[in-house]
Amino acid sequence: MKRILNDKFIDSLIWVMFILCMGFLLIFPTQSASAVKEGCELFYNSILPTLFPFFVVSSFAVNAGISDTLGIPLKSFLRRAFGITSGEYTYTVSVLSGYPTSAKIISGGYNDGIISRRDATVLLILCSNGSAAFIISYVGASLLGNMTAAYILLFTNYISPIISAKILSHSLPGTGAFLPEHSNTSKHSYISAFISAVMSSMMSVLNVGAFIIFFSVIRSCAMNIAGNSRLSSLIFSMIELSAGCNAITGEDLFLPVTVGLIGLLIGFGGICVLFQSLAFIEATDLDRSLFVKYKFICGMINGTLSFLLSLLFCTDINVSAIIGEGIHTVKTNEANILLLGLLLFIIFLSVRKKDSENKT
Repeated sequence: MKRILNDKFIDSLIWVMFILCMGFLLIFPTQSASAVKEGCELFYNSILPTLFPFFVVSSFAVNAGISDTLGIPLKSFLRRAFGITSGEYTYTVSVLSGYPTSAKIISGGYNDGIISRRDATVLLILCSNGSAAFIISYVGASLLGNMTAAYILLFTNYISPIISAKILSHSLPGTGAFLPEHSNTSKHSYISAFISAVMSSMMSVLNVGAFIIFFSVIRSCAMNIAGNSRLSSLIFSMIELSAGCNAITGEDLFLPVTVGLIGLLIGFGGICVLFQSLAFIEATDLDRSLFVKYKFICGMINGTLSFLLSLLFCTDINVSAIIGEGIHTVKTNEANILLLGLLLFIIFLSVRKKDSENKT
């Protein structure tokens, strides 16, 4: 497989970033230490308590051979919608835990012969959603203070990977999974499965923490070089998810714009989360560039849907001004529900049309 960084321009850009980062560490040691401390606090207070238990549970399910049971309720849906016939359990885990847990279990399942190459490619996008606890508790309650916006972000967080994976599944040939006759894994005893899950999960969560701490330094370096302006704050919010959401809500923006930008960031995951996922995919021969491409697509879909839905449900819209003065004013909530229903109906028709075209 070709390297992702095989272009001279990208290589040069990496060297420039390396020199700037090294210069920042040498010239501003106090700020660097402060950024490391912030990254450690974020990892210890938010990431470790949420990721580690899900890492252990998901690894235990695979090691103990009970992962197939988790995927039974979704088999029919995943087969009909995306042509997925292996690794269905990963979607159940991803809905609860979010990234990068999904990338870890999908990459491991592919290497162990449990998940086919095509299914792993689609599942990496389908299971690329954020944690529900992060969106509701941190973003909705703590940052936005608006639970309506939080539930909108939660809805788009699940629907945008489905749309992105649907687009990706149409571009991949075949609908059935090809698996080797003998997989590389065997069922462990429950005790050995648990011990192995704890050990591997600790190493994985430490790797994630290292990325978070390092990218906290990168973001601090970028902010010191570019200055603490609104534009730089919004641009560099793409580096790290938690700090990025905090930076976006700190700007005095129209609420739907704020929700849309946060939706874009959650859908994409931020550069730090992207590298966390790529760290697991790197151990496989799966197409990393395709994963990055569709993460961008997922972010754009998530941001657009978040903006439109928050425009409908988080603001007062004068429907009579839009439709015309001669029509009676419709209550905002009723109009919003009608518009949302129309939007979902259009999406449903477009999906049915693509399915019928593929069958013919």
